[in-house]
Amino acid sequence: MLFCATFALKAQTIVQFSTNYGKFDVELYDTLMPITTGNFIGLVNEKFYDGVIFHRVIEGFVIQGGYNPPAPPNIPDEFSEETSNVQRALGMANAGPNTGNSQFYINLVDNTYLDPNYPCFGITLEEGFAVVLEIGSVPTNAGDQPIDDVIMDSLRVTGITTSILEMYNESVLVEVYPNPFTISTKISFEIKNGGQVELGIYDVHGKLVSQLIDDKIQAGIHTATWNGDNAPDAVYFIRLRTEEGLKTVRLVKMN
Repeated sequence: MLFCATFALKAQTIVQFSTNYGKFDVELYDTLMPITTGNFIGLVNEKFYDGVIFHRVIEGFVIQGGYNPPAPPNIPDEFSEETSNVQRALGMANAGPNTGNSQFYINLVDNTYLDPNYPCFGITLEEGFAVVLEIGSVPTNAGDQPIDDVIMDSLRVTGITTSILEMYNESVLVEVYPNPFTISTKISFEIKNGGQVELGIYDVHGKLVSQLIDDKIQAGIHTATWNGDNAPDAVYFIRLRTEEGLKTVRLVKMN
């Protein structure tokens, strides 16, 4: 039997920032912003941000970090009416449309006028926001760079709030268990109306990693196993195509 988490749930992954000013946690909007959060989680798992500084601090505006050349490939912008550049929100920095990659910022105040151009993909938890505000008040030079480095010692995924994800309509349900991905992970799906099914697993850049095609799957529960033992730790997407359209869920591979 399959159970579903509500699709309205925004925050799924929790990332802890450990800095030389203290620690704070950020919840990511995995379901609403799968490409942006997937890219960020992949970089966190690669330890891309370890030792990187917050290179831009503007009191009463934002703190910005994540510059660590060479930059990873750009990702497309994602926007949602359910996210906004409010105080504590985590946003993707860019140099224009579809140029986001590794740099991000945290809003120190409400900056909702940024919404049309800068997507938000998470929110800082209130318990640690005092650390962010302290960073936001450090002395800076004329280029808005802190005079004394503010260092991200490490960023780590510390929690994933749900492992069972809901599809985009009631006729198709998918369960990934366990998630994060382990050797024993199973992908189960229920097609209430039957029909042709194509199940593919893609990486965060849209490259097909594995595929299952079944011309005639009847109503009921079906299970597929992804032999992804040699695949790198990353975020992947399950795309399940049925007669009723394309559905997408998110899969995390993390040892």
